[in-house]
Amino acid sequence: MTDALAQSGGAQSVYVKATEEHWKWNLDEAINLYSKFISQVSDSAQAYFLRGSAYRSKGLEDKALADFDRALEKDPNLLDAMFGRGQIYLEKRRYEKAVQEMTKLLEKSSDFPGAFRIRGGANMGLSKYQQAASDLTHAVETGSDDPQAYFWRALAYQALNQPDKALLDLDRSLQLDPKNASAWYRKG
Repeated sequence: MTDALAQSGGAQSVYVKATEEHWKWNLDEAINLYSKFISQVSDSAQAYFLRGSAYRSKGLEDKALADFDRALEKDPNLLDAMFGRGQIYLEKRRYEKAVQEMTKLLEKSSDFPGAFRIRGGANMGLSKYQQAASDLTHAVETGSDDPQAYFWRALAYQALNQPDKALLDLDRSLQLDPKNASAWYRKG
């Protein structure tokens, strides 16, 4: 619980209700409650992050980015907000920004789940295949069973003319997600 939450019992109940609605996937209600909480306790980085996450889940990336930015203004070490920004940058094909964001995150926490996968995906978008393969190898070797990490690494291996490694990763991607049409297509 943040210091701001401890200051106000009424605000705390709004925050708790917002997180409950968020977990129930009632995103509009969660956003409204987070907004109400923020109007009462404006220095809560976590509330901005969570509202940003709800916006992102609704596909409202610009609002999510704005909230992640606010969260990081209030707490520059809120790694989840950095990760959220990196995910959005990758989805918006702002690959350089995604690489920069994940590199900053990894400097603060070298084992943050998913950071190497996001940076690897962004490096794929930049056609930096060797770096992508390295990042994605780190992602899968640290316990990521994310089919996307294996799929992207397969693409990197194809670009690096390593078809045997690419085929192994396509197989693993398909084991984890048998409905991955792109992996089936690449496998031929």
